[in-house]
Amino acid sequence: MNGIEIAIDPRAIDLGWISLHWYGLMIAVALGVSILFAIREARRLGISEDAIVGCAFWSILTALAGARLFHIVDRLDFYLQNPQLMLTGSQAGLAIWGGLLVGSTVGLFYARVTRTPVGKLADAVAPAMLLGLIVGRLGCLINGDAYGAPVDLPFGLVYLHADAMIPDLGITTHAYPLYEVLWNGIVFTLVWWLRTRQLPSGMLFLTAAILYSLGRFVLTFLRLEVTVLAGLQQAQVLGLATIAVCTVLLIVNLRSAQGRPRIG
Repeated sequence: MNGIEIAIDPRAIDLGWISLHWYGLMIAVALGVSILFAIREARRLGISEDAIVGCAFWSILTALAGARLFHIVDRLDFYLQNPQLMLTGSQAGLAIWGGLLVGSTVGLFYARVTRTPVGKLADAVAPAMLLGLIVGRLGCLINGDAYGAPVDLPFGLVYLHADAMIPDLGITTHAYPLYEVLWNGIVFTLVWWLRTRQLPSGMLFLTAAILYSLGRFVLTFLRLEVTVLAGLQQAQVLGLATIAVCTVLLIVNLRSAQGRPRIG
């Protein structure tokens, strides 16, 4: 059997009447680390700590709901047959895209309402967002929910624990969570280096969003999920849409910063 064997129990603590999964624990760590990094960057950019904490509260709250909703929609056939698992149960997964899109939208609305500079707030969040995604995917690595397609590689993953969420145990699959961790680590390093450069406000976040989306689009070819449009999976369609929107905003932002007329 080729590959890296993972036989870790997805449950970090199991008391019978209540259990704590590694996935949930890593999500909590990811959110905590992201908030701390965002606060640090907000201070550097002259944004009040209250603004970033308030934005984080509402963004995270709605992002979790959006991530759950997108996950259910992505696996609608399963949940129509098992409606009791929609809000609870061992299948309580989250779709990252749902969290990112809903959380970002609410964060933008919060910034507008509180008159916080949108571009600066987004730039403060950019490195924190990437770091949170890295930590969160480590939870997926243990959980077995973000599995890749079958492959015959020595660095593939082989899940052996009966409670792992992958459908077929003992099959070597692409190490998708690790691929994404590696890509996000590269993007994080670039964004961290760019953050002290003289860039137009908002450029750091748009750059991070485009590069993250590009990585998700390419890497998702190594997964086996339901296709939703033109042979593409949900994550790929959302990735392309995000790249298109953020690229237009990036061009508009650059032209505006250079004193050129805005597009349109």
